[in-house]
Amino acid sequence: MSLWEKIAKDLQQSATTFTEMASDFIKSGAEVIREGIEVASEKTAQATKLAKLKWEKSMIHRDIEKAFLALGGQAYELHVQGKLADLATAAFDKLEELRILESKLDGKDQEIADLQNTATASAPKQDTTAHSTQS
Repeated sequence: MSLWEKIAKDLQQSATTFTEMASDFIKSGAEVIREGIEVASEKTAQATKLAKLKWEKSMIHRDIEKAFLALGGQAYELHVQGKLADLATAAFDKLEELRILESKLDGKDQEIADLQNTATASAPKQDTTAHSTQS
């Protein structure tokens, strides 16, 4: 094989190797981007669900405040009418409503904690090793 043929062959092999390396680099870059988009999408979905759960929790708080307000108003009216002894009977429905709302609130708190634990468990692990930079 002549010198010219050897050089041509080496150049052709180098070009093929470079093309393969560039192709692999592009594929790996596309894979990283795809994974990043998937992670961002998952985090957005979790954040949206968490915001929804917190909003639902605030609505339960509002319902509890309304029930307490109604119970207080009912107690005051019975006091004004001199029928405070009838409070237990008259307020039974509101007390039961408050127990149900308290249970809903506990359930919502658990849902929020579960979602936060899931988000924490699925978070990528941070590299905590110290990298020394020597000059």
